[in-house]
This record gives sequence, structure tokens and C-alpha cells, in this order.
Amino acid sequence: MNAAGQEPAHPDIIDVRRRSTATRSQASLQVAGALALLCATGTSSAQSQVTIWGIVDLNVGVLIGSKVKSEQTGTANRIGFKGEEDLGAGWKASFDLEHRINTDTGSNEGAFGSKSPAPFWSGQSAVGVGGPFGKVTLGRQYSAAVWSQIGVDPWFWDTVAGSFGTTAGGFANIWYNAAATYSYDQSGFSFKAQVAQKEKNAWFGGPTVKTPASLGLGYHGGARNLQFGHERMADGVAKWTTLSGGYDFGILTLRGLLGDGTNPGNQPVAGRYLSASVPFGSNTLHVSWANTKTAHVSTLEKVSLGLYHALSKRTQVYVNVANDSKVAANKTGYQAGIRHSF
Repeated sequence: MNAAGQEPAHPDIIDVRRRSTATRSQASLQVAGALALLCATGTSSAQSQVTIWGIVDLNVGVLIGSKVKSEQTGTANRIGFKGEEDLGAGWKASFDLEHRINTDTGSNEGAFGSKSPAPFWSGQSAVGVGGPFGKVTLGRQYSAAVWSQIGVDPWFWDTVAGSFGTTAGGFANIWYNAAATYSYDQSGFSFKAQVAQKEKNAWFGGPTVKTPASLGLGYHGGARNLQFGHERMADGVAKWTTLSGGYDFGILTLRGLLGDGTNPGNQPVAGRYLSASVPFGSNTLHVSWANTKTAHVSTLEKVSLGLYHALSKRTQVYVNVANDSKVAANKTGYQAGIRHSF
């Protein structure tokens, strides 16, 4: 993710992750390397454009609710492969593959919310065709509502400072397997609608009684950004709706979010979030306030502060501090780390 608050190529997704064995991780990286070689050698023959990209981010610190100093992954570390082929007449074919890695151990990052083994392409595995009337994509994909949820968080849900627990209510699904998505972008306006196969989207191991669906609407014009998102999970109970936006004043960017929904336990949840990013020289200062109410009682009250220094266009060092007053003990966490993108 972009710590300076710019929209990333893919929205960064969550600090909560499951880990598999080191053996599986080694095999995963071998497969990724082989795919990278195939992509590189096949680019010219297929007359398509293939991009290899990724993020490696590690830090040392203490998480909120803990006293243990440890090394943690900051941004959700990943390696991705994406490609596009021009079909002519304004039509293009594309694919997107994204593998998530726990870089502190080299293990496979898990699929948040899933009680089944983590998929290798836990970030995304999708293929699509698009033209003048929009684009249709099939496969494992981010929710159509995800940018409305994550776009206001300058940490993009990562590190001790991120606020998934508020901007996503703590339970938004983020990804959907076997999903079909239609998207259309024109003159700053965006529309995205998605449905997915319910049998392949058990959320936290719960029932699959309804077809999961999500919707995203957005407008980005100059300094203004406005987003609306709605997501309904396969359990037939959980749903999350957000209205978010921001304005870039030049000397700082302000963002805010209102979120309301029902969690998998059939409890009402409300989220309120404010953030600001202030660039100066090679540095960017981030500050945020987050509040979550579950069953009308505040369950999260978090203040976060972070300073990022750019060593280059691709490498940053940072320090983040956050405090959640609703945690029973060890309310403050901190991390210092380094992030490199390629």
C-alpha cells in the first residue's frame, strides 16, 4: 500500500492473517518464481503486457493488547502478476494473480475469515474482458465495496495504526471466491457490482444461505473523492454499508467515513472514522480517530499517529503509534519499520 495516502494498484487488505507451514511456503515461492519466468518469456510472443509487482514491509514493535516485542509484517506483503492484451476495437483481455506472504517467517498468508486452508492466490486470481461498455471479471476478487471501506484509512488497514475494526466494521468480507464483477468507469464516476457463488464463500465457517453481493459507487474529480459501498455476506445476516470521502487541500488531505450494518452475530454495528495526512518535504504525517459501536456500546475507540519518511520513490521508513481506550490492558501499541515496493 501507499503510505502517503495515494490509491494503490490493489487495496491493501488486513492485518489479521493465518499462517501455514514453512514447507508450503517454500513450494509457493518456487511456483511464483516459475510463473514469473513464464510471464517474462511469454510477453513478446503473446504481444501482451505483463507486470510483476510486490511489497515487502517489516517492522519491530508491540501490538495493542500485548506486552511482547516482536517482528511483524506491516503492509500485507505480496507478489503479484498482472497482464493485459489489446484485442482491438477498444476491447482488452486481462488477468490478475496476487500471492500473500508472511515475510517475517516466509509462510503463506491465510485468507482472513476462512477456516479452510489458505489459498495460494489469497490476494486475487481473476480473468476479465472489457470494452467501451465496461468490464466483466471472473474469479477470486476484492469486494465491489472495498474501496469505500479502505480508502479513508491512510494505513490501508495495515500496521498497528490501521482501522479495519471501524471502516470495515471488523467483519466485512474483503474478498469473494467464484465471483462475477461488472465495472464501469467514465469521467471520474465509477460503478461496480458483484455477485458470488454462496457455497464457496462461507464467512468464518458460517452458513451459506444467500448469494453474497456487493456494490460500489464512486466519484473522483480533482481534489474531491466520494465513495459509497454496500456488502451482503453469504450467511444471510451480516451486511455493511459505508459512505466515505475526502478532500485534498494541498497542505493536507482530510477523509471521513460513516458505516452501519449487522455483524454475523446479528448485532447492530456502527463505525465513525476521521483521518488527515500532512506531507512536508520527504515526510508524511498521518493521524486518525476511529470509533466502533457494537449493539450500541463503544467497543473500539482508537487514536493513531504515524510518520513516514521516503528514502526513495519505492522505499520508506516509518514509526506508528496507536491507542485503543476500549482494550482491557496494554492499550498502546507501536511499530518502527521499513517498506519497499517493486
